[in-house]
Order: sequence, then C-alpha cells, then structure tokens
Amino acid sequence: MTRALVARIKRLEQRNKPPRRTHTSVVQFNAQGHLIGRMPKSGRYMAVTNFGTADEWAALLTLQQARLINEGTAHE
Repeated sequence: MTRALVARIKRLEQRNKPPRRTHTSVVQFNAQGHLIGRMPKSGRYMAVTNFGTADEWAALLTLQQARLINEGTAHE
C-alpha cells in the first residue's frame, strides 16, 4: 500500500468512535418495485429490494429465459 493510504487507515483506526447509525428503518420492495409492508413514519430508512426465496427466483428466471428464447425464434 502507499504511504498515504497507510497513514489514512491509521488515522481512521485511532478515532475509536463507535459506528454511527444512519438508517433507523428498513423498507422492502418486491422485484417489480411494489412496497412490501408499511412505510416508516420517520424520514430516514434504507430501501431494500426483496427478490423472494431462491425457488421463486429460479422459477421467474426460467420463465424469463423461455420468453427470451420464444422472442428470439419468432424474429428469425
């Protein structure tokens, strides 16, 4: 590492401050962008996209691949 980077890391480690909490609430959206649950009343939140379980994700992926293959063969 460069000297400047090492010095910067050393200064950051010496601060010994606890991490600051920036988000008080988490808001989940599905893959289509629709809200899951309720919006928090506070103005600070972290938005997270929820793609569902691995099985749901795999099923949607299979449908998308089939659709793309059908569209590709239709244009030939």
